[in-house]
Amino acid sequence: PGSLVDKTLQTCVLPRVCHLRSEELLGLLQVVAALDVQFDELLQAMGERVTEILPQFELAGLVSLASHFTDLEFPPRLLLSELASRLDEAAATLDDDTLRQMKVLFARHGLPHESICARLETELCPQETGTN
Repeated sequence: PGSLVDKTLQTCVLPRVCHLRSEELLGLLQVVAALDVQFDELLQAMGERVTEILPQFELAGLVSLASHFTDLEFPPRLLLSELASRLDEAAATLDDDTLRQMKVLFARHGLPHESICARLETELCPQETGTN
């Protein structure tokens, strides 16, 4: 609190969150996660904006958003629900790296991820299924 980053986020970024497009929102969240910024008001505003424009996100973007929100300890319940409802699509369309990211995310939140493991068919899955 009180740093230049905090002041910039408060005065310049927060007021614009409600106008951000999906790719801008994802980029901002990536930066916030990289800086490990714990600014609850900003995360709440970003979460609300994601809810408003959820259909505009590609599946890989949803995985990335959920991962970044999780890293910032801001529970991505809506995103996880959306991803869970699209598991078959994810298994059929996402690249292996994104599927691995999704599997780790699901395991971390205690969600079933066996179908992702089946799709990946790697030796990592059996070892990681017990990990939360």
